[in-house]
Amino acid sequence: MPQTPPQTQTTPTVHRGNWLTLDPRLTYGLAQLRCEVFVMGQGITSEPELDGRDLEPEAVSYWIADQTGRPVATLRTLAGDPETKEVVIGRVATAASHRGRGLAGALLRAVIADHPGRVLTMHAQAHLRDWYARYGFLPVGPSFQEAGIEHLPLRREPSGD
Repeated sequence: MPQTPPQTQTTPTVHRGNWLTLDPRLTYGLAQLRCEVFVMGQGITSEPELDGRDLEPEAVSYWIADQTGRPVATLRTLAGDPETKEVVIGRVATAASHRGRGLAGALLRAVIADHPGRVLTMHAQAHLRDWYARYGFLPVGPSFQEAGIEHLPLRREPSGD
């Protein structure tokens, strides 16, 4: 009986860019994905999803697109404290139809690779604590409420990656 070759999982392509330089249709897709996840999916209406920070010159959006070019996973980085040169990660979102495929992990690995020797910080939803720990993010303070959801301050120290 012939054996079926093992399926290989292809590494998704991670794209990067600042909203000020991206095609408006792409920025619309990124904004739409975040609104689907955070506003429609999680009911976060206590603070605006589009907070203006994506337009900062140092802001970088990372995303993975499906075969049609539509963003299906995204996050953004912001410049943190200028003295410490920390990088702040936020707005981590994956379309419900694409969860469980390792897309958010691929985005985090890309951010880590792009910022060697830099401290990475974030406010993450507390129920994802162990998932973020797989990437070296550890709690650095008590949990708190943000947008009506329990969050933890997380930090990843440089590890020579």
